[in-house]
Amino acid sequence: MTPLVYQAARRLREAHAALLELEAGSSQGEVEARLRMHPYAAKMLMRRLRGASPADLRAATCAVADLEWWTRGGSEYPDDVALTLAVRRAAGAGAGAG
Repeated sequence: MTPLVYQAARRLREAHAALLELEAGSSQGEVEARLRMHPYAAKMLMRRLRGASPADLRAATCAVADLEWWTRGGSEYPDDVALTLAVRRAAGAGAGAG
């Protein structure tokens, strides 16, 4: 499960950074060009970020980062419990759950 979690965490960090760049005034094209991914993937990521809140995206990123740490031996949780906790936290981030 660790490689999948790593990929999700990396993509969320990239999305959060891209959203902050957009909010700072960079154009969508500039942000897409700076993303280290295929141009089509960058365009799709930017499309998914429409209407997203930086705070909510950061909370989801933190939840997945915790999952990454937990699955690398940072907790006593079995992987399935760690995954459940992280998904619930990430999904609830927009509703104010922590």
